[in-house]
Amino acid sequence: GVQTCALPIFIVPTEFGKTSLAKLGVDARVIPYGVDPVFRRLPEERRLELRKERGLGDETRFITVAQNTLRKNLPSIFQTAILLKRRWGGAYRFHIHTNIGAIDPNETCVFDLLKLRKLMGVEDIVTFAPKETSLFKGAESELLNDEYNASDYYLSTSLSEGYGLPVVEAMACGVPCLANGTSTLYEMVGVPYGKTGLGARGMIFKSRVDILPPARFVNMVDPQMLADQIQAVIKRKIESDCEVYARRSTWEGMGEGLVEVIAQMEKRTVIPVEEI
Repeated sequence: GVQTCALPIFIVPTEFGKTSLAKLGVDARVIPYGVDPVFRRLPEERRLELRKERGLGDETRFITVAQNTLRKNLPSIFQTAILLKRRWGGAYRFHIHTNIGAIDPNETCVFDLLKLRKLMGVEDIVTFAPKETSLFKGAESELLNDEYNASDYYLSTSLSEGYGLPVVEAMACGVPCLANGTSTLYEMVGVPYGKTGLGARGMIFKSRVDILPPARFVNMVDPQMLADQIQAVIKRKIESDCEVYARRSTWEGMGEGLVEVIAQMEKRTVIPVEEI
């Protein structure tokens, strides 16, 4: 008789990935990544202590955790910082947790961030993680948990994301996210795909899309627009369900999905896919 093979099970961590594969005629099961339990909202007294340790008073602090690559688009944070500094002086602080120097032989370090910060004149409002930080080796979770808890917002200027785990880590600490409108970040923030504005867990802002010859699309973050959005969002308190979302959408979703998939693994091949 003719033997037939069962179709493989495709697994993606986001609804964006599922929708992207569906356009290719591929059905996929969404199983989100689980956020490390170490990431949690600390008591308000401890959060104030962490801010004081970092020399913070009433300033609004934004944190970004990302590898120093083109896709993460970190220099746009400097451009935004310049605009806000000109408008409102020192009311803002930006902390970028990234690899400043390529200490890992496999690690890409695209921008000279220290030089850019100096040239743009934002050394007083932009800080970095220690120079020896390597995101390939992994940051110390306890340190990152403190950095998230000392911050008011997570800021993502990525041009695309496969999942956006630091976004969920920050949310587990009760920190809303301001994000460039791209790929998975809509569902993380709780804004309908393709829309901009306030969501349940932060705000999606709009990119600027340039078309260069010969018909090459360049997706960029518009610093002017981002500065405007930042000024707008801090005037409105976001009643956020960040913490609940970070727990429910990761561990509960992962648990339910894995139980279903494991039951079928003897008969079907499992293929994980991360869509960016």
